[in-house]
Amino acid sequence: MPSDSSPPAAASPAPPKENQWLNLFCNVILPPLILMKLSPEDRLGPVGALVLAGLLPLGYGIYDYAVRRVFNLLSVLGLAMILVKGIFALLKASAMWQACSEAVLPIGLGVAMLITIRGEEPLVQRFLLSPQIFDVERLRRLLALRGTVDQLRPLMVRTSVFYAIMMFVVGILNFGLALVVLRAEPGTAEYAAQLGKFNWLQHPVITLPLMIGMVTLLMWLMKRLGAMTGVPAEELLAGQSQGK
Repeated sequence: MPSDSSPPAAASPAPPKENQWLNLFCNVILPPLILMKLSPEDRLGPVGALVLAGLLPLGYGIYDYAVRRVFNLLSVLGLAMILVKGIFALLKASAMWQACSEAVLPIGLGVAMLITIRGEEPLVQRFLLSPQIFDVERLRRLLALRGTVDQLRPLMVRTSVFYAIMMFVVGILNFGLALVVLRAEPGTAEYAAQLGKFNWLQHPVITLPLMIGMVTLLMWLMKRLGAMTGVPAEELLAGQSQGK
């Protein structure tokens, strides 16, 4: 009788964990700043700034795929945003098109959240249920012990819908604010001043409400996870559960 004592095949190593802050910085935060600060002719100029800003999400997406073998949707959205904003700026498009370019990323991100609901891991799960925020290994272990693993996916679907709604609202607010503020002829000094005003107004009108919404969504998610695991939600946070 053949022996069944051969050692099991070694499991393939898990892909390295992604730094979500670096992901957001390279794909969302830094490229628009490059366009805004380096587009004047006495710096890189509009074409040079567009190329540099586009290289960030493109380079990060290639790097992420090479290291983790994961298709980075945020890199694609970031590159699309830069191309749209940059092309409209080069063509000196009207205020209406500039307003559309400001709505591209948040609305695109919201659509991506809804599309990935059907996938193995919703995109919102990579953002909110990440090792940088939660002790993911302990969370999954507790869910298994309580028999509530099957409740995680419906929770992520609902979270994705809420997140997408926030992104759609941000896109609409971006569009409306740009349409109201950016009234001068593109390429003029007056337009540059209005663009600076627009970027400043984004903080109280858009960024602050978005932060409040994100914190509220995260607190709601923590409350639901606490109920599903049977432990206080704070104990599920990264760095809070050593020895438990």
